[in-house]
Amino acid sequence: MSKRYLVDSVLVVLVVLVLTTCSFPQRDQVWSKNDDIDGIVIHVDALEKDRTGLRASKMFNPPQMIILEKKDESIIGQVDDLQVFDGHIYVLDSRQAVALYVFDFDGNFVRKIGTRGRGPGEYARLSDFTIDTQKKEIYIADGVRLHRYTTEGTFLSSVNMEISNANVYAIQFFEDAIYAATTPFSQDDDAYLLSKIDPNNGKRISGFFKSSQYIKSSNWNLNISYESKPFYARIHGVPKFMHILMTSITPLDPMFPPITLNSRHLITEQDINETLRQPEIFSQIEYLSTLQRIFHINTFVESSNFKFFNYGRGNGLYGTLVLNLNDREVFHYSLLINDILWINPAMLMNIRFFDNLGVYEIIDVMMLDMFLKNIDNMALDAEKKDKLRGLNEESNPVIFFYDFKDVVE
Repeated sequence: MSKRYLVDSVLVVLVVLVLTTCSFPQRDQVWSKNDDIDGIVIHVDALEKDRTGLRASKMFNPPQMIILEKKDESIIGQVDDLQVFDGHIYVLDSRQAVALYVFDFDGNFVRKIGTRGRGPGEYARLSDFTIDTQKKEIYIADGVRLHRYTTEGTFLSSVNMEISNANVYAIQFFEDAIYAATTPFSQDDDAYLLSKIDPNNGKRISGFFKSSQYIKSSNWNLNISYESKPFYARIHGVPKFMHILMTSITPLDPMFPPITLNSRHLITEQDINETLRQPEIFSQIEYLSTLQRIFHINTFVESSNFKFFNYGRGNGLYGTLVLNLNDREVFHYSLLINDILWINPAMLMNIRFFDNLGVYEIIDVMMLDMFLKNIDNMALDAEKKDKLRGLNEESNPVIFFYDFKDVVE
């Protein structure tokens, strides 16, 4: 494990949207945390990085394997989101099958939620879904149209969300409201990156992160290109919001201030403006990768003992940060390695969802061929390997569930 640094306490009161140049901290100032509210600033430059990687076996137990059943009515082309609730696995394929599938924990196909179409209870497109765990209801985003179903698949209602000149690419239910994440098409005063919506009538209750203050260009496509969902802790705990080009993790409950990165290498407003001046999406990505700036946080996971997340710098994943909540320490790793599933060499871990029990890794359709060719390199028992040998590159995805260890090693 990398060298550890103890932390001191400060009050965090601001959500930083576009972080500008900060004073460089002393080496013992790596995690600033208030004891009463969960607000954390991580001083990345003061941390020594363990370049051997964080081994998953330090935090997780060996996995349960779930092979998703493939039938004519449950053919998955690509997994765009995965959530687990009430003993069922919900799999979203928003681009190929355009469907929301439900499976049980043995991988058996149970049902689809809604169907594609233009009639009542049907959706023309499907960008995201979210679950009201108290009422056991599901909301589906169909552009600015919001459809509501029971978890059994019964259609209940549809409303239009009060959002204009923007693409709704993700939604999150929290405390009787829908939070809609958008990519605005304009810099109007009423254009926000995040809107709080009344699910009963679609009216906007409030907006957060005004587009005109955060984005200085109308050429805003990076959310779509990076294809990252901005919400984490979707079922368990307080949901977190992480928009591309933000370097803060913002809870939807304002009583929980954000986790914020502090570094000389944070992306600046000038960097964002120059990136968005590039003529097309591919040149934007290429330019962003040349900056070697910290520009994105993803794969956030939290348990009772720790929080961890990845951050991107330049042209890809650059680091994994682990916050030990018991000892108030922070550790910096080059990446998260799945040494539980793989023998040698260990491969990266593709976590797509977590709850209070553990994390869910998915082997998506596009990765199945390579995955199945490496069965002999897996640390699985003979029975699991035999089941995998019965699959092919056209099978449905495979899910591995890893429960949390009681103590981080």
